[in-house]
Amino acid sequence: MFNFFKPKPKNQIEMEVSGINPETNNEFLFYNFIENTPNYILEPWLKKAKQVGYKVKPQYEQAILQKLKFNQFKNPHTFPEYFENKFDFIAIDFETANNSRLSACAIGLCFVKNDTIVYSTKHYINPPKSEKFLKTHTSIHGISYEDVEFSLNFQELWEDELSKYLSSNLLIFHNASMDLSVLKNLSDSPQTHLIFL
Repeated sequence: MFNFFKPKPKNQIEMEVSGINPETNNEFLFYNFIENTPNYILEPWLKKAKQVGYKVKPQYEQAILQKLKFNQFKNPHTFPEYFENKFDFIAIDFETANNSRLSACAIGLCFVKNDTIVYSTKHYINPPKSEKFLKTHTSIHGISYEDVEFSLNFQELWEDELSKYLSSNLLIFHNASMDLSVLKNLSDSPQTHLIFL
């Protein structure tokens, strides 16, 4: 990624614009950036990228212009299929609502392939109703009940998304004593029926 600042004309605010390197070979990541970036950021980003000397691949520029013209763009690649669902490893980091290992309220995932981070994402998790948010935990990670209220619970997230890649790749844990314990407790809970080999 690279950052730049848009010049600040009189009576306007300064805005930082960040984006993926337009010379990347990771088409999934670049098209994902286009799909999820609002036009008011994408347009100055493209202009600045060219201005500072990046060679924007023609297919990337065409996709950006399509998004700017029609205000919509769909990534032609799917995840994890684009990477053939084969990663060197997936790094996992859980956040919890309280001290209970059943209170997972978020999971961060970093996907590494050929010694390069190829994708990272995060998901909110709606913990069981019995698991209340503690102010001490919210002050650390900034996640509150309002953030996760309409999110999937872990079982739903597992079935909908996580099982696609977590069951078939090497997992590395940010803080193994905690994160592995959270995953094990979630998989052993009565609401979740997961099998790890």
